[in-house]
Amino acid sequence: MMSEVSYEPTGYSSDDLSGVLSRYRRHVPVVVGATLLSVLAAYGITKMMKPVYTADAYVQFQPSQALVGTPTGNGQQAQTTPDQVIDTQAEILRSPSLAKVVVAKLKLNQDPEFNSALADKGKGDAAKPAGDDSVISAVSGNLDASRVGLTSVFKVSFKSRDPAKAATVANAFAENYIQQGLERKTAALTGNSSLVSSQVSELRREADAADSAVQNYKVSRGLVSAGGVTIAEQEVSQLNQQLATARAEEAEANARLAAARRQAASGTGGQDVGAALDSSTIAQLRQRRADASRSVASLTSRYGERFPEVIQARQSLTDLDTQIQGEVSRILSNLEAQAQIQRDRRASIEASVNGARGNLSAGAAATVGLADLQRTADAVKLQYEAVLTKANMTDTQASLVQPDAQITSPAST
Repeated sequence: MMSEVSYEPTGYSSDDLSGVLSRYRRHVPVVVGATLLSVLAAYGITKMMKPVYTADAYVQFQPSQALVGTPTGNGQQAQTTPDQVIDTQAEILRSPSLAKVVVAKLKLNQDPEFNSALADKGKGDAAKPAGDDSVISAVSGNLDASRVGLTSVFKVSFKSRDPAKAATVANAFAENYIQQGLERKTAALTGNSSLVSSQVSELRREADAADSAVQNYKVSRGLVSAGGVTIAEQEVSQLNQQLATARAEEAEANARLAAARRQAASGTGGQDVGAALDSSTIAQLRQRRADASRSVASLTSRYGERFPEVIQARQSLTDLDTQIQGEVSRILSNLEAQAQIQRDRRASIEASVNGARGNLSAGAAATVGLADLQRTADAVKLQYEAVLTKANMTDTQASLVQPDAQITSPAST
């Protein structure tokens, strides 16, 4: 008799599945605990990390034409390309010297973010002095100044854990960069003025020496009359004094006229002309124009472009612009008239001087040598007056110096 064979499907039995579930339930607390610890650790690390904020200020560099050129050793003006000039300004913005100024003005050496001594030792210890290399290096490390594309605009960026501080420092870099540029221009003009002043003093001494040589020659040749001088010589002396005064006044009038023309041509609408010439009329008109401009902006935003009051306000603004331009033209016309009067006066005195000198030297053999000395003295005097004219122009230009850059968009939080 054959035996029966039975087959059962392979796989886990119910006992095996129960065991697995039992083991999983035993490890649930461990898994949950590890997960919670991981979440808490990640949260703690996140809370410990301090965010860093970046503030951007934008500065446009647009140098004005040099008022007084600075020649090189061979007498030629130093030439640089616009890109070289702009790249140089970017280096100045990133320079340690500028960072040192900002550190001192904002007292960043007392800020633990930049002074590692304060951060490590606590507020009770003394801070490192302003200008400390480590503080300057830390501040410079958070600064980035770069040219925007191929434009003459720079983006001055500063990073800090405090957004307000980032904006303050970025603006400080921009403002002090502009101020230092203005100071360099003023110093250049002042240095040029000092050089010209020394030349004026030297030429004045030479002119005095030449005049003394003329007088000594006349005494030694017997070309004097009672009282030490002849009538002709007296006339020449008086006319020379008048001529020197007339030339100096003409130079001053021409310098003021040239300065006013440059400022009027710069497109500032008469603001610089009025400031340079102390014109209270232009100042009042510009104040009225500023008020009218604010009124136009307010009415336009409220009622739109075609509202009658907006149109009337715009017409008032146009009328003020016309009045300002008219006042500028009047000032320029007045300066031109003054300059022409001084030119005519100088020419008249020069003619009188030439006539008097001719009478003085006519018919006397001894006057030949005197004429040579007089020509030398006149040449020195002309050179002296030319340098004096340049000195007057330099002083006028120094009062009109303007910065080469301006902040187009200050950093904000």
